[in-house]
Amino acid sequence: IDGLIRGFFSVISRTRILCSVYRDSVYTETFQAMNDIVILSAKNGTVSAIDCFIDDEYFTTVYGDGLIVATSTGSTAYNLSAGGVMVHPSVSSLLWTPICAHALNAHPLVLPDSIQLAVQISPTSRGDDPYIVTFDSSETTLGKKDKIVIRVSPYPVPTVCRKEPMTEWLNSIS
Repeated sequence: IDGLIRGFFSVISRTRILCSVYRDSVYTETFQAMNDIVILSAKNGTVSAIDCFIDDEYFTTVYGDGLIVATSTGSTAYNLSAGGVMVHPSVSSLLWTPICAHALNAHPLVLPDSIQLAVQISPTSRGDDPYIVTFDSSETTLGKKDKIVIRVSPYPVPTVCRKEPMTEWLNSIS
């Protein structure tokens, strides 16, 4: 506390994800996540088929266990264990990481913070079971006619660092 009062600290802004849910093309709710958003099939053992759009253009369909969209803060959590990259918390970006992908062309990506990413259950997916969408520790469901729009939140979280931010981050990951 004494160091804070005397100004011996650094502050970095950590990116959050802003996620809007549309059910039958009607906006229903918005979530913010500090770490990640994870989309998984609700039926255990079923291959997910998730259509992904960047700035309203079709990008790809992820076939596999699911998809993680993470912030740089969340890069060292589920994203890392799924094969995603670690990103310093001061880098504002969206991390796109397929979970156990069933295709050779599905690799983790670091996307710019200016894009809008949309995901929905692919019409080619088997069955009509909903998918589970987790936002940090909260969750909702995604039906076949629903869409989730993900972007970087305009409200980052200021975080106090005891040391210089790069040194503190490197110490925390080593």
